[in-house]
Amino acid sequence: MLLLSPIALLASPLGPKGGWLCLGALPFALWLILRFATQARGPAFNAILASTARFQLLLAGLLGVGVLL
Repeated sequence: MLLLSPIALLASPLGPKGGWLCLGALPFALWLILRFATQARGPAFNAILASTARFQLLLAGLLGVGVLL
Protein backbone atom coordinates (compact mmCIF):
# COMPACT_ATOMS: atom_id res chain seq x y z
CA MET A 1 0.00 0.00 0.00
CA LEU A 2 2.94 2.36 0.44
CA LEU A 3 3.32 2.26 -3.33
CA LEU A 4 0.04 4.14 -3.69
CA SER A 5 0.71 6.87 -1.11
CA PRO A 6 2.75 9.17 -3.40
CA ILE A 7 -0.03 9.14 -5.98
CA ALA A 8 -2.66 10.09 -3.40
CA LEU A 9 -0.50 12.85 -1.94
CA LEU A 10 0.46 14.33 -5.30
CA ALA A 11 -3.08 14.24 -6.69
CA SER A 12 -4.54 15.94 -3.60
CA PRO A 13 -5.36 19.66 -3.62
CA LEU A 14 -2.39 20.22 -1.30
CA GLY A 15 0.02 18.73 -3.83
CA PRO A 16 1.71 20.53 -6.71
CA LYS A 17 -0.35 22.18 -9.43
CA GLY A 18 0.07 19.39 -12.00
CA GLY A 19 0.12 16.51 -9.52
CA TRP A 20 -3.06 15.04 -11.02
CA LEU A 21 -0.93 13.83 -13.94
CA CYS A 22 0.61 11.26 -11.56
CA LEU A 23 -2.68 9.37 -11.66
CA GLY A 24 -1.41 8.00 -14.98
CA ALA A 25 0.98 5.78 -13.01
CA LEU A 26 -1.84 4.25 -10.95
CA PRO A 27 -2.43 1.17 -13.17
CA PHE A 28 1.29 0.35 -13.07
CA ALA A 29 1.29 0.63 -9.25
CA LEU A 30 -1.72 -1.67 -8.94
CA TRP A 31 -0.08 -4.18 -11.29
CA LEU A 32 3.08 -4.15 -9.14
CA ILE A 33 1.07 -4.71 -5.96
CA LEU A 34 -0.73 -7.64 -7.58
CA ARG A 35 2.56 -9.17 -8.74
CA PHE A 36 4.07 -8.78 -5.28
CA ALA A 37 1.07 -10.45 -3.66
CA THR A 38 0.95 -13.40 -6.07
CA GLN A 39 4.61 -14.20 -6.82
CA ALA A 40 6.43 -16.88 -4.89
CA ARG A 41 9.12 -15.56 -2.59
CA GLY A 42 12.63 -15.72 -3.97
CA PRO A 43 14.48 -14.63 -7.11
CA ALA A 44 11.25 -13.49 -8.79
CA PHE A 45 11.27 -10.51 -6.43
CA ASN A 46 14.34 -9.13 -8.23
CA ALA A 47 12.20 -8.43 -11.30
CA ILE A 48 9.57 -6.79 -9.10
CA LEU A 49 12.26 -4.62 -7.52
CA ALA A 50 13.43 -3.50 -10.98
CA SER A 51 9.83 -2.75 -11.95
CA THR A 52 9.42 -0.69 -8.79
CA ALA A 53 12.41 1.42 -9.83
CA ARG A 54 10.79 1.93 -13.24
CA PHE A 55 7.57 2.94 -11.50
CA GLN A 56 9.41 5.56 -9.44
CA LEU A 57 11.03 6.90 -12.62
CA LEU A 58 7.63 7.08 -14.33
CA LEU A 59 6.12 8.83 -11.31
CA ALA A 60 8.96 11.37 -11.20
CA GLY A 61 8.65 12.00 -14.94
CA LEU A 62 4.90 12.54 -14.76
CA LEU A 63 5.31 14.86 -11.79
CA GLY A 64 7.97 16.84 -13.64
CA VAL A 65 5.73 17.25 -16.67
CA GLY A 66 2.78 18.13 -14.44
CA VAL A 67 4.71 20.86 -12.65
CA LEU A 68 5.80 22.36 -15.98
CA LEU A 69 2.21 22.53 -17.25
